[in-house]
Amino acid sequence: MLVTDNGGGFMSRKFRDYVSQHFNHVRIKYRTPTKLGLLERFHGTLKDEKVYWNLYDSPADARRSLDACQERYKRIRPHWAHQSVGGDDPLMLADVYLDVLAVTIPKWQGWAQAARKKLL
Repeated sequence: MLVTDNGGGFMSRKFRDYVSQHFNHVRIKYRTPTKLGLLERFHGTLKDEKVYWNLYDSPADARRSLDACQERYKRIRPHWAHQSVGGDDPLMLADVYLDVLAVTIPKWQGWAQAARKKLL
């Protein structure tokens, strides 16, 4: 899956034709900067924790390394914004999104609290 904003380059016919053969393309909604912010934050973490620290032998080597990093990000790395309802240790993304464990949404994530209310 490829998630992008609505920039002109991502809306062109050539881009759309190429991507449709290789990916499911999802564009974020207009005027939703928090979604783009979350995506950009992940890319920043990926670059800071992996890309800038390694030299890759080939594009295939880079893909393998980044896939392993993404698995670590989802299944091993704790995310401090995801506190369990009981206040225990921070949860991993897989705990929250795959195992659907209940989390306490921090006060500073007001947009997430509003989204949760719409779902309930």
